[in-house]
Amino acid sequence: MTDIPKCPGLKSEQVKKAISALRQWVNKNEEEDQLISSDAGFYVDVSVKTISAHEATKARRISVKHSLKEEGISVVLIAKNTEEETLKELKKANFVFDKIVSVKDFKVGEYRPFEARRKLSDSYDRFVVDDRIIHLVPQYVGKTFTKSLKYPMVPIDIVKGNLKKEVESALHDTYLNLNGSNKCSVKIGDFSMKDSELYENFESAVPAICNIMTKNQWSQVQRVDVRHPRTPSLPVYYSLSTEEDYKTASEQS
Repeated sequence: MTDIPKCPGLKSEQVKKAISALRQWVNKNEEEDQLISSDAGFYVDVSVKTISAHEATKARRISVKHSLKEEGISVVLIAKNTEEETLKELKKANFVFDKIVSVKDFKVGEYRPFEARRKLSDSYDRFVVDDRIIHLVPQYVGKTFTKSLKYPMVPIDIVKGNLKKEVESALHDTYLNLNGSNKCSVKIGDFSMKDSELYENFESAVPAICNIMTKNQWSQVQRVDVRHPRTPSLPVYYSLSTEEDYKTASEQS
């Protein structure tokens, strides 16, 4: 059996078998249960043996080979402000957002009421955030709103020369949100993709996710699972903790 690059012991054949098993389950149950959808998502869950200290203010971009950006999705920009100068910059970028809101709209404006926030999150597919104000998002937007989103908010550099390219690139990839626990869950595709595409996204994303979670210490990875939102997790890698693991983690923190 062949190891996934940079992940000794994580076997490519095991991952491919898990993807195939999930596909069979989705195909079998999709017609019987309307809550099951082939485009609901293919997730990888990574658990580590000990928690490392991380800066959790920004989502970490994880590159994937095959885009997670669906055709015809609606995109909302949460900007530092919505004054005329900002709008001019966006028009020059030749990218039309479906909606542009200010972060202050969540604090004192239209989206302060909970019901207004719920309606906003339900009405649009993806949310991108001016990275200059990403640190304000938890305070102004609130955890309930961010948890209700279909995808994590994506930070973008709004002052870049080619904003359209920046947004397209940001929506192509996936994101890891660090929450202070020893486990993370990252969407790396959906079952409208081919099995080979899901595997290639797994192969490109998992080493990067594990490196961030463990600060480049693969031995600190405890388990890796894959799943559809409506299925139990299927383990593809497991490692027991040792005394040396805890010593390594202590030195890293």
